[in-house]
Amino acid sequence: MKKIVSVFALAGLVFFASHNAQAQTEGYELGLRFGDYFAAGAGIDFAMPLSANRLHATADFNSVGVGVTALYDWQFPFAEGFMFYPGVGASVLIGDPFLLGITGDVGVEYQFPFPLTLGIDFRPTIPIVGDYSFRPGWGLNARWRF
Repeated sequence: MKKIVSVFALAGLVFFASHNAQAQTEGYELGLRFGDYFAAGAGIDFAMPLSANRLHATADFNSVGVGVTALYDWQFPFAEGFMFYPGVGASVLIGDPFLLGITGDVGVEYQFPFPLTLGIDFRPTIPIVGDYSFRPGWGLNARWRF
């Protein structure tokens, strides 16, 4: 467990320290994230630009409860329209059982010439409070840019 937390912390510091590229953010994005997260099949996905980086949030509604994840993503453009993003944040599941955890985020997305962004990400969560074990979370997202 300590190794996983150390790896996330080190990766975050390295990406933060080495980040000097301008991201291709065009504004706010709103859409859906499909994947294995809080035992849900889909959630509402939102991204808000912050200079070259962004705040990224997802809300899940399912039979267990309501889950919310808030992340800070560093953005690295690597080809025309493509973006790589690592991030870190927190997740909370308000339900039975309750969960509070640290969440990592690593993904790749493509911004089409029209206002649509498609991406895939890996979003593992390490629980701090709650009766859960480490949970990997793969997902696909589709967001409309406005």
